[in-house]
Amino acid sequence: MAYTAVTVNAADANGATGVDLDAAFAAITVENKVMNRGGNTLIFFRTLAGETVDVEIDSVADPYGRLGNLGPTSLSASKLYVFGPFSPRLFNQSGVDDGYIYLAYTNVVDTPEIAAMSV
Repeated sequence: MAYTAVTVNAADANGATGVDLDAAFAAITVENKVMNRGGNTLIFFRTLAGETVDVEIDSVADPYGRLGNLGPTSLSASKLYVFGPFSPRLFNQSGVDDGYIYLAYTNVVDTPEIAAMSV
């Protein structure tokens, strides 16, 4: 399965500059992946009028082999949502996509958007 990477925008550590999230939003794809920078990544979803989507955030097995996927969570129209931060131990993939968080979507209506930021 090929996941499409989402650019993670970094906030200034001293708070001197902001992140223009409005410009960072891009249409979701069938499946996205987001780099989880030290567990400090936030994922934003923006839905406009008439846009909805169900989002599932995939976990990895914990030390006992349990999975704890988040969702699917239904996102309704005309809203802004934020998820995170994510514990690397529970959400970072390994192998080819080491350090990434996987996201999958169902029941997509129109083109909701995604952006990511590390803090």
